[in-house]
Amino acid sequence: MLVDGQFKHSLWGGRKENRIMEDKNENWKTKSPLAECVRKMYENRENNGDVTIRVAKEGVEIKAHRFILVCRSTVLSTMLEDKDDITTDVLTVNDVKKVTFEQFLEFLYTDKTIVTMENIEELLLCADRFKTKLLIELCTVSLSKLVTFRTICEMTRISERFKEKEMIKICLQIFIILRKESLPEMFFSEEFFSMCPSCIHKIVEDDQIFAPEEVIFNQVILWSSTECCRQNLAVTAENQRQILKHILPEIRFPIMEHQFLNDVVCASEILTRDEKINILRQQLDTREKKRGSTQSIFRLEENGSRKPLISRGVPNNFIRLYINTQDHSSSHRSLF
Repeated sequence: MLVDGQFKHSLWGGRKENRIMEDKNENWKTKSPLAECVRKMYENRENNGDVTIRVAKEGVEIKAHRFILVCRSTVLSTMLEDKDDITTDVLTVNDVKKVTFEQFLEFLYTDKTIVTMENIEELLLCADRFKTKLLIELCTVSLSKLVTFRTICEMTRISERFKEKEMIKICLQIFIILRKESLPEMFFSEEFFSMCPSCIHKIVEDDQIFAPEEVIFNQVILWSSTECCRQNLAVTAENQRQILKHILPEIRFPIMEHQFLNDVVCASEILTRDEKINILRQQLDTREKKRGSTQSIFRLEENGSRKPLISRGVPNNFIRLYINTQDHSSSHRSLF
């Protein structure tokens, strides 16, 4: 009897524990708001999910609920509806990591997930592929908290990859804030030389950038050498010119010191003879009009005008100090 009693006690104790677990499940099902219940569905999807998602990249499977997939993504809904075998709900996704797709699922269930510099591009890839606009908006909102001087180029590249205009706009707004603290030192940083061409273009075209044109030109030329190497191109004036095709027109050559034009710009052999003549003419014209009041600006492919020609807020004595500290080996070389 003692043994049976102990057995009976253990048996009933086990049933009691099961009832407690069932009660807990019933508690969140009956007492929690809808959002919390759906969150619980996400957490328990491996136990009761009715759709299997095969992550081909890692050869693993993830469970989910058909209802969530159908109502949250038109792409996933179509994938389920177009299946040849309607008796098994197995979807295959390619080029996505398991951890990323789980975060994507978390967002589908809850409208929330943690966005970081490490996962934002993958999340945007999922959002773009499965047409989840709300996830793109979450990434866009998170962007302003993630971007720093060191990461702005990467974030701009990601934004342009997915053609997200709002994200690009935020990157530019943040750059405007960062430039006040980091320029012209930024032009001498490792981050500058690792930037993509589109980022360099956005920096150089900025009207309010606080750096002399001489510094901008020198560092952009050095950057183009690095970019040639990245693209497995020989470092030649022709290749550099091709890389700088859209960047050179934004450099305001006419407001440079004549000595710098003569000693450095000519020596680089980046510009053609006609372009150098055009620069010199505009420089002379600028001086006659008391520099800064003219609308003329040097263009490689077109003659046009933009905002008044300015020295981007840099005092002339700063420019002269910079020029005087440079070692120009061709100090007596003519501009032509």
